[in-house]
Amino acid sequence: MFTVESLEKAWKEAKTQPEREHVTPYFLTHPELFNIYEVSYKKDLSNIRLTVDYKEDFEMAKELMRILIEKFGENFSWKDILKIYEKNTDIFEINKGKINTKLI
Repeated sequence: MFTVESLEKAWKEAKTQPEREHVTPYFLTHPELFNIYEVSYKKDLSNIRLTVDYKEDFEMAKELMRILIEKFGENFSWKDILKIYEKNTDIFEINKGKINTKLI
């Protein structure tokens, strides 16, 4: 998660192509400028790909958003995404073959 202020700072100060294309590299290469924390959860959720790097990611995100808005309206949380995942894993298969990579 990023604050609006940190995103604005990264946008204004990032110089390299990876930093300009994605926000995460700027944060990770300048840890002295940001409060960076690793968040853990009781369950390993690393198999859920919630990013939009490929066409399949976008297709999955569209379907997920459709279901989330249908079930919860426009106010939903990450826990609602988990509820969808537990009951309807098919949509998460759309982008399953894509590789999660570290940017740095």
